Amino acid sequence: TWVYAWHNPDTGEDENWFYSFRPVSGTPYQLVLTAVDREIHGAAIRLQDKLQTVISTHLGTTIPIFIIAALVSIRATIWFNARFVGPVQRLVGLFSRGEKSGYCDDVPDPKEPCAKELTIVMSNFKKLVVGLRFGNPQFHQGDKLRELRALCDAKALMEETGNLRGIGVCLSNLGNCLRGLKDSKKLEAQQMLSGLVSGELDPKEFLRLAVENARQLVAEGGWEVTTDTVGQRLLGLGLAYIDAKEIPKAEVCLREAVQIHAETGAWSNLARLASVVLGKVQAMRKPESLWAKSFSSKESGEPLADIVLEAADAAVTALRAHGKVKDLETNAAPVVLGASNTSGQGADRMVPSHQSADLARLCCVLSTVHFDKSFLHWAIDNLPNMDGKQLFDMANDAKRDVDDVEMARIDGFMKEIPGWTAGMPPPVGVAPKVIVFVIDRTWVPILEVCISSIRTIFTKYVDDADHVGVYGLGEGWIFPPTQKGGNAKELLSKILDAQKCSGECVLYRSILDAVACLGSYSMAFSRWLVVLTDLVDLEDVSGERDLLAGSRVLAPNGNGPFEVGTIDEAPCNDATKLNVDFGPQNVVEIPKSLVQPFAGEGLDAGMDPELKRRLEKAGARTGQVTLSLKWDTTDDLDLHVFTPAGEISYSNKKVGGGWLDVDMNPDHQTNEPVENVFWDQCPTGKYTVVVENFSYGGPHSARPGEPINFSLVLRTKVPVRLMGGNMHKGLLTWAGTCIGSKGRSQTWEFTVPHTPTPDTSSRPKEVCKALQSMPGNLTVAVVDSSKISGWNPSSIRWPAFRSNMASFMNALAQCGNSGHHLQADNLAGIQEKFDEVAAMLQDAGLDEHL
Repeated sequence: TWVYAWHNPDTGEDENWFYSFRPVSGTPYQLVLTAVDREIHGAAIRLQDKLQTVISTHLGTTIPIFIIAALVSIRATIWFNARFVGPVQRLVGLFSRGEKSGYCDDVPDPKEPCAKELTIVMSNFKKLVVGLRFGNPQFHQGDKLRELRALCDAKALMEETGNLRGIGVCLSNLGNCLRGLKDSKKLEAQQMLSGLVSGELDPKEFLRLAVENARQLVAEGGWEVTTDTVGQRLLGLGLAYIDAKEIPKAEVCLREAVQIHAETGAWSNLARLASVVLGKVQAMRKPESLWAKSFSSKESGEPLADIVLEAADAAVTALRAHGKVKDLETNAAPVVLGASNTSGQGADRMVPSHQSADLARLCCVLSTVHFDKSFLHWAIDNLPNMDGKQLFDMANDAKRDVDDVEMARIDGFMKEIPGWTAGMPPPVGVAPKVIVFVIDRTWVPILEVCISSIRTIFTKYVDDADHVGVYGLGEGWIFPPTQKGGNAKELLSKILDAQKCSGECVLYRSILDAVACLGSYSMAFSRWLVVLTDLVDLEDVSGERDLLAGSRVLAPNGNGPFEVGTIDEAPCNDATKLNVDFGPQNVVEIPKSLVQPFAGEGLDAGMDPELKRRLEKAGARTGQVTLSLKWDTTDDLDLHVFTPAGEISYSNKKVGGGWLDVDMNPDHQTNEPVENVFWDQCPTGKYTVVVENFSYGGPHSARPGEPINFSLVLRTKVPVRLMGGNMHKGLLTWAGTCIGSKGRSQTWEFTVPHTPTPDTSSRPKEVCKALQSMPGNLTVAVVDSSKISGWNPSSIRWPAFRSNMASFMNALAQCGNSGHHLQADNLAGIQEKFDEVAAMLQDAGLDEHL
């Protein structure tokens, strides 16, 4: 068999011919078989073509069907996720973080849910959230309007379910909440609740309806509402009438409440009523008359005072009726209350330990109305489980108008209790306050209203016995807590001088310093921490705080408030401590965490005072690395910095995290110019600095061609490598000269090496722990102006900031303190929030539980 290639002239194609020779047996002939390649391959080719046609046809129909099916599947998945999976995941998220955040997030409305069950679940979860917000300080965080909205939602839910008892509780709590609402907020509350509450927001009307509700439920029976509930709500209504100066109506309500509790023998309710009304009576009098013997007889001549007498005597009678005290005629506390001379035993026999606070409250009332200190002495000696503030108040009251022996006896009993101050008690009246303002001075727009608000609080709401301190965020004490009396003029001057842009956004560490300082004051003080911030915590990019030898610091020196000292030159053997010099032969080793800096005592301490003054006037900011230029003519010098990310100059002010925030003299107007470049977090790499004289000009110009002298200051909180190879951290000043228009100075270089980012993730937990360790009598108000600054709204730091604020408020509530997260939407809002801080008063505490 052989193959012959041949060009067919008829068809013009190249062909392959196949020949096969087969001999014919017995003959001289052969059979020759011939075939061309198309005859051999033709069938296969035709079959292939047919198959390709079939495949193409099928693909043409299958692919569109597959694409349509995939699109439908994707659309169905998206729809399912949006209508079912998404809402369920959001519900799970709300529930999982709700306890920590106080259930602040609203339940979203379902979008055409694919299942009726989901609609029911979301509806029920909304109701659950309403219940969980009720009376929850984590939710309202001291915001009365927010608390009011939660109460209205709860009332609507109770009305929907037909729960009459719940309706009454909501009405009572609404009335008490409105009693604590400032007049300036009532119009805003009226507008906010216009769709939920009809008519005027009058606390008396809500409380009157609550009393009627309780009477109705008592009459019907079966609602677990007793006549004591009527009495408790009458107390709230009576206090509302007192606030409205409708004393005759208040008297009617309060006398009925006393009668109800006396008939039921509810001595703790009577004690509470007597204590609250006594507080109202005392508030109406001048402080010097608080201890006058106006309650020594059964008829004081004042209706409310008479009610206090009746309630106190009825409480003692109720205790006697229950066999809790000895039935003797004298008013001396050891006899009236059946006291034991053995500490702790008499109270345990009389009431359960959880009622000690009520019995202590009764002792305070009896001591006042009978002018007999033995009630206080007995309570101090015998009552367990009193909170710190109550114990301190009673002990200080017991020390008034007694001889030295009795005062020493009380001090001896109280000396083991942290924070107690021996000697003369504080003046009668409201406890002296120690107020620390921690203010953010890094952003000029909020600074003016902040300082103005602090000045108003200082002049109008701070008494001579109060102590005030101001702490600059991320820099230290502008001045430490100092008594206003005798120092008012000096302190006011320091407050006004604090209106200078400075500091860094080191929020949590600054709060820790302030809390530690406040914790050093005794329980005799009402302690306040007011924080103004517009940004998240940026400690991780600010570097370590500057605690340099010779700089002033605030630190503990034994017991009592922190004192001012200086860091001693001699190093401490323990790397975690510093030697602090408090005076002659008084150098103390103190942990670094308790040593607090003063503003201006760190990197800025050795700076040219004139440069510092000009930078403050211009509102210049500082960062991890800062460059500042100063010259003394009206010529236009420009600072140029060549960074790893590009050049920073007047034509390109923000590059690679660096910012030329002060650029002066393009119009040749001032002979006190400065320029400033800073980096919040300076990237690793080489930096070259040069100064250029853009142009001569102005009334105080150097003559053309004359040299212009300048100083260039580098401030760095991280070690940098200088041109000679030396490492440097801190302040460094260079001097230079520019000659001629467009003339440039010599260049300076420094290199920022890689610096590990400090781990500050534990700071929020440290703040929570510090707040939880404060033994009561602390109020923290955070004025949050972040909505004004608008800093990087997509940053992952914001959710952590909000979560941490909720944790701080929760930590305060857990230990009986008060926390308020107040959010300001504009500059006027900052003023408003500071006004709220100034007007904050302790709630009457009459809320009921559902």
